Amino acid sequence: MEIGMLFHALTNGYLCAKLRSTVDFLFSIRKTLAARAIIQSERAVIDRELFPFLKPTVDFKAVQSPLLSFANTVLTRYYTLIKHLI
Repeated sequence: MEIGMLFHALTNGYLCAKLRSTVDFLFSIRKTLAARAIIQSERAVIDRELFPFLKPTVDFKAVQSPLLSFANTVLTRYYTLIKHLI
């Protein structure tokens, strides 16, 4: 999915901004994971209870491409596979 977004950024002229945001994300990931650990320790609802509200596709109207269709197919199959494991 990220490769598709990079290609889209390249073809639409905002690749530099996309790469800057990726670098910023990587520099802040340690802080984000520490905050996530605190939040996860206080969870009141388990994944099994949330799963029925999830949707296995990405509906992004600004990007309609064969790559997104492929990604949605993969995500749908993955969703079907893991819904019995959660």
